[in-house]
Amino acid sequence: MRAIIALSSAVAMAVLAPSPCAARELADPQKQACADAYDNSQLLRDRRQLTLARAQLVVCQRACPRRLAADCDAWLADIEQRMPTVELVAVDSVGQPVEGHVSVDGQPDQPLPVQSVRLEPGKHAFRFERASDGAVVERNELVGEGDEARRVTATFAPLDTGGLTSSDAAAISLVVIGGVALVVAGALGIKGQVDRSALYDCRPRCAQEDVDAIATTWTAAGILAAAGGAALGGALLVWLLSDAEVPSAEAGSATLGPTELVVRF
Repeated sequence: MRAIIALSSAVAMAVLAPSPCAARELADPQKQACADAYDNSQLLRDRRQLTLARAQLVVCQRACPRRLAADCDAWLADIEQRMPTVELVAVDSVGQPVEGHVSVDGQPDQPLPVQSVRLEPGKHAFRFERASDGAVVERNELVGEGDEARRVTATFAPLDTGGLTSSDAAAISLVVIGGVALVVAGALGIKGQVDRSALYDCRPRCAQEDVDAIATTWTAAGILAAAGGAALGGALLVWLLSDAEVPSAEAGSATLGPTELVVRF
């Protein structure tokens, strides 16, 4: 009887005890990570979830032995070839680069320009923001599998200058300068006349320095009057010769070409 009980206990312990292989797997988290990444990467790839599959294959490369990692290398190369990449830039109405930021699908902003972003195939939301005034261009665009270096360009409308062109601003500045010069010239002329009247009592024995001071005042008044007149004439010339055509802001549009996507706003 005791022999039967002892035999039963031995059999039970043998059944319940983990196998040597299982024990090694439980004792080696790296092997488990390799197995999970190896299997999950294939499932995600078949579901066309390429970004997640790519992340699993990177784990597989690091965690798996060389024989299995070689499979992951080949799968990763295939996925990276299938994943589209885009280049993100922003320009103004004359094609000059615009400083600012861009975000893709609500991710953290990146400073413009962005040379290359690897994306999941499908529709993506691009949000461009101009640094100078906070103007924003937003678009939802479809990016195809295998697209490489697809350029997404946001074209911003001219900065709002309150309806004034650069020529208008220059002309107004000249008017202000000319007006101030004429006012000062008039004040000096009046002062010179008053000072001259004060010398009538001492003629012809007035002090030479007083006579010279009056002459200097009138000379300064004449120079300022000439400068003021020239400034006003320059303002009139600028207005007459200025190009009144201002680049009009284009309505929001998107043009999709074989290798370039241009967004205009």
